[in-house]
Amino acid sequence: MKRSARGRSLGDAARAGMVAAALGGGWGTWGGGCARHDARAPSGSTPVVAVTEARAESGAAPIEVRPAARDAREFVPSVHGFPFVNSFRGAMLGASLKGLTDRLSMPETFGLCGGMSAAAADFFLARRTVPGGNSPPPEGSPLYDYLFRRQSDSLGPGWAVGLTYLEWMQMADDPPPGADPARDIRARTAAELRGIRSRLDAGELVVLGLVYSRAGPGGGAVWDNHQVLAFRVESNAKEGSWDFRIYDSNYPGNDGVLVRVTPAIMPGGGGGGGGGSGDARAAAHSGIPDRVACARLAPGHRPKVVRGVFAMPYVRNEPPDELFR
Repeated sequence: MKRSARGRSLGDAARAGMVAAALGGGWGTWGGGCARHDARAPSGSTPVVAVTEARAESGAAPIEVRPAARDAREFVPSVHGFPFVNSFRGAMLGASLKGLTDRLSMPETFGLCGGMSAAAADFFLARRTVPGGNSPPPEGSPLYDYLFRRQSDSLGPGWAVGLTYLEWMQMADDPPPGADPARDIRARTAAELRGIRSRLDAGELVVLGLVYSRAGPGGGAVWDNHQVLAFRVESNAKEGSWDFRIYDSNYPGNDGVLVRVTPAIMPGGGGGGGGGSGDARAAAHSGIPDRVACARLAPGHRPKVVRGVFAMPYVRNEPPDELFR
């Protein structure tokens, strides 16, 4: 996504991942970290993180404590999101590769929107207060390192999510009649949003990938896209729209940021998208039509067109105690 006046998104940090991959450095640097994705659970699931308690008197083996589930609809960005904007300074490829970062003339400021989204979910589910002041943590601090690692985690194993962005950027907004519906970004977004809505209605947090740019001449780059954390969906029957409430790390403390979804009609009057009876049943159940148009709205800022939306992998991590010392 493009850099906002208040912060960055996948931003320049994405460039680091692409360069590292091109140089044979693997997948794990879209955001600078190199930690492996936690594969303990499939994408979208929220595994129970085992918490152990030493039983005082007897020296008995620790017991497992399972925290109660927390409803995503309790999330409030000004309370549970980070108080600082998504704009960091440091070596985009990590401190250990600072020399390479300098040789490639990479920017010293970049965003960690995926890491901030995943980490906010981690703290919320752990019922821990997000640490940090109004300024982003400095490079090398425990919180910076945690956000850096969670940024890499957010891209999934094998940097698969980066490839997903590239795939979606190549889709058409309004394909010609008879085109493959799988290449229709409005139809693909509608199908994704049905599943996302079901998960939100069930009280689950969902990290969203927002596709802002398109591939090809005059288009943008993969790092021009964005990641946010969705926590609730609201239907506007009178307007025929749906508001997906989000925590957007580019707008700290702003509880009014959302992705608004409205029906989109194929040029020429066709409904387009989907087409199968399964899609029709899913649309009827969720209320979301076969094709949609989306925009990111933030109070006090201009609306931004969102070409596509998809659910990103998220596996819950337990924030380490060192972040609270």
